Amino acid sequence: MTKTAAETADPKLRRQPHGGALLDKGVPGNRGGSGRPPSAIRQRCLTAFDARISVAESIADDHKAAPRDRLAALDLLARLGGLEWRSYDPRADAQAERFNLADHERRFTL
Repeated sequence: MTKTAAETADPKLRRQPHGGALLDKGVPGNRGGSGRPPSAIRQRCLTAFDARISVAESIADDHKAAPRDRLAALDLLARLGGLEWRSYDPRADAQAERFNLADHERRFTL
């Protein structure tokens, strides 16, 4: 099977709305990736992680572990459990309040 002239021609740049450009037919010689991994691989990864979640639990419960490690384990468990883990930092709240006041003053000052 022979290729036509259009199939063998170098791809042209196609402009994008954000100002960049992409090759019209992709990178020559690169067929592209396989896309999303098969469900069997995803299932194997989930099973492997499920078997190791006890490691994060043991780090979170270990009173001899560094506080940084315990908090990182708690953060991981919270994110995976669908919880929003947010520590209270009064300095961050005060800074956010200053930004809100400055924005309010900028909008409504005559």
